[in-house]
Amino acid sequence: IPDYLTSLGIPSESHWVETDDGYILGAFRLANPGRPVLLLQHGILASAWCWLVNDPELSPALRLFHLGYDVWLTNTRGNTFSRNHTKWNPDEDEE
Repeated sequence: IPDYLTSLGIPSESHWVETDDGYILGAFRLANPGRPVLLLQHGILASAWCWLVNDPELSPALRLFHLGYDVWLTNTRGNTFSRNHTKWNPDEDEE
């Protein structure tokens, strides 16, 4: 996601958020400091990409950024951007 946003000239940041039960979730910010903040959360079986996978003029995240919002894209546990845990390895551990 950061490389894609950079190719469009949009400043972005990558963040990691640790949950109380040890999952480490990826989040991305389309940085517009000092502007109103919007958090976009995808639906089931999706990822933050769902807010970007359209023509740039139609993409919800990009449109909101260009309208002047500080946009955050979060991810739920287990998707492409959130396969980390402080204790378990999702590729090896059963739980």
